[in-house]
Amino acid sequence: MEINQYLNKVICADCIEIFNSLPDNSIDLIITDPPYGVNFEEGLYNDSASVVFDDYGKWLEEMSRVLKIHSHIYLFVPTLQLEKWIVKVKNNFKFNNLLALQVYQTNKTIQKRLKGTRKPLFYPFISTIGNSSQPNILEDKFS
Repeated sequence: MEINQYLNKVICADCIEIFNSLPDNSIDLIITDPPYGVNFEEGLYNDSASVVFDDYGKWLEEMSRVLKIHSHIYLFVPTLQLEKWIVKVKNNFKFNNLLALQVYQTNKTIQKRLKGTRKPLFYPFISTIGNSSQPNILEDKFS
């Protein structure tokens, strides 16, 4: 697939389908709000922990592969599963920061499952070229 067709566009799609067609080191920024794994089932979506955590390592790996060196990913994550996300993110990215966003309005059912009014936002980035022989250097600035 020609990368220029995505130039200066916001792409809303299944990341695995899109990323499989993209070359290494071709994306400047990824913003994603992935499934949380809090067992919220409604309509077409299955947000169960078993489904989400079986797959998220695969798409984090693909994100690492397609992102350019020194580029970023903004990853909204649930507070209930924060430790699992930190471990997986550190396998593929240099951990830069964790921000907390205030959530003012939300569905009552979702609010009960997410526990709290703040939503964590990871801000990891690529510190080495994804397909090079060098591993990504991981650093936790909070330690």
